[in-house]
Amino acid sequence: MVGCASALASGGPDAFGYTWLASSEGGPAYTFQIPVGVKALELTDDDFETVPLGFDFPFYGDVYDEVEVHSNGALTFGRGSALGANHSCPLAQPADPSIFAYYSDLNPTAANPSLGGVYAWTEGSPGQRRFVVEYHGIPRWNVTGYNQFEVKLFEGSGRVEFHFLDLLVDGDVHDNGGTAAVGIGGPDGLLVVSCDEAALSTELAIGFYPPCEDLDGDGFGICEGDCDDADPDRSPGHAEVCNGID
Repeated sequence: MVGCASALASGGPDAFGYTWLASSEGGPAYTFQIPVGVKALELTDDDFETVPLGFDFPFYGDVYDEVEVHSNGALTFGRGSALGANHSCPLAQPADPSIFAYYSDLNPTAANPSLGGVYAWTEGSPGQRRFVVEYHGIPRWNVTGYNQFEVKLFEGSGRVEFHFLDLLVDGDVHDNGGTAAVGIGGPDGLLVVSCDEAALSTELAIGFYPPCEDLDGDGFGICEGDCDDADPDRSPGHAEVCNGID
């Protein structure tokens, strides 16, 4: 399947310090996972469901162990109500910490009969787990084609990734983000990739990266490869010696 070429590259930082980087510019490698043995969430139109993450996830200065998955292509933390179908451009800074993977008027009740639905699962081993939400074969309201994309939240680093498999739905204004808002935000920042722009493409990934804190003062944070940010004697800057530490 061929989509229009993406002009996306990078952006940020926002007021909190988040930045984003597209796969075409050295960001996350594009991957897309088909859910196996996972039951679809029971989402209706303009609906949401609260789902446990399976680990603690830092986002805009707070830590969460559950997330709200919305019908309309977004995740929120602590909102407690459904996210409406409509958004403005430029995108307004949200009152609740939010992940706008593909915020549009999506309708899971009309999902593709073949595996269509919104799926959420946690995978990986402790310390390296990731939480995945996949919108598989989900149409926009009153549009016949199906969107396919997923969101990944990573334990430890607080990284967020979007992976877009198919955003070609009707060959018109709705394709490739033409009627969707894409980005992250909360009370302390807002980082928008696009808003109602056909700037996305098929087989594209976008990574969102929090500011890198160096908790033990050794010159490296977790996002820079420090495997133990509570011990200054363990970091990528130390020589590899047989001392049981590094």
